Amino acid sequence: MLVNKNYLHLPEMIKLARSFGVQAVFAEPITVYTELGEELKISTEDQEQLNKTAQQAVILAEKYKIPDQSHRFYQGIATRI
Repeated sequence: MLVNKNYLHLPEMIKLARSFGVQAVFAEPITVYTELGEELKISTEDQEQLNKTAQQAVILAEKYKIPDQSHRFYQGIATRI
């Protein structure tokens, strides 16, 4: 789950997954159901930085040959914003 405390670490998540031989990585922005969720959601102001971070994750996913499902997910973040 991506929140305002971890979204900048997407590239590191890909590297960590690779170091453990994980075959797929999946993360998505938090769905807000509570006040705490509201506090943790990625703000509109942070969307541009999320886009850049997701693009870096796409590059690493390609480099490390992370399976297509993860690649498409990160690519989706990079192009949605």
